[in-house]
Amino acid sequence: WREWQGKFGHRIMFPYIVRGKVVGFTGRRILSPGEKTNFKYVNTGETALYHKGDLIWGLHQAMQAIKAEGKVYVVEGQFDVLACYDRGLKNVVAGSGTAFTEAQRRQLKRVATDITFMLDGDAAGINATLKHIPEMLAEGMNVRCVLVPGGKDPDEFLHQDLGGTMLKVWLANHEMSFVEYMMAATLSQHRGTGMTVGVAPGTDTTGVAPGTIDPIVVSERVTAVLKCICLVKDPVLQRGYLQKVSSMSGMGMDVVMQRFRSEKKGVKAAGKDDETPRLEGLTEAAALMGEEH
Repeated sequence: WREWQGKFGHRIMFPYIVRGKVVGFTGRRILSPGEKTNFKYVNTGETALYHKGDLIWGLHQAMQAIKAEGKVYVVEGQFDVLACYDRGLKNVVAGSGTAFTEAQRRQLKRVATDITFMLDGDAAGINATLKHIPEMLAEGMNVRCVLVPGGKDPDEFLHQDLGGTMLKVWLANHEMSFVEYMMAATLSQHRGTGMTVGVAPGTDTTGVAPGTIDPIVVSERVTAVLKCICLVKDPVLQRGYLQKVSSMSGMGMDVVMQRFRSEKKGVKAAGKDDETPRLEGLTEAAALMGEEH
């Protein structure tokens, strides 16, 4: 008991639940004014049941709502989940940081087709979102994003700024496609203003005015976005995303299409260069092992 008290003392405990059973905890230190700590969060040590990289906090509790909506919102921390839940958003889970493992991505793919990232609105949260976008597209999910204004986390924003507005109404007006998020992130950051919540589906307020953005920056971001669009299988979605790239970058649709075809050829060529053996059964595996010996 003393060992556990020493590790988790003076912390709020959040249980990780798998199939209705608690398998581990994460403890959040509540700091007094002026107090500092190098360990804001402390987790249960790795056990036969608890592997932090395999678990998503709140997934068990949110499972029914996620399946009903076919959609999952991902935030960073446990307090963010609780704040969203308190505002009526129940299909939300916490990544417990800014990193996502392959096991965690696969879990989300099994329970939802759509995913919306609502990570912290600071630089770390934005960069983490940009990293997650191609990973989840590769899993075959439809990816959308929300920028929390003021560089805040969802918990802070919901308690300090949202006021009486319904969270679901606010989200309907501020969720954006991954294309809009990626384009806005680079273009507005290049202006030195940071992203703003003025970027909303159906608007082009972040479009590039002539001479205001280095064309090299625009070209580099367009390339990154097109690589992500290559991961989208639905041709209707692809077309819509490409049109959004054209409108936000200032490039003509013919130029965007030309570059998109070039990126697709590069993706296909990279796939052909992968000569890793594809084992289809035990016979093939035995044959390869025999060749090696």
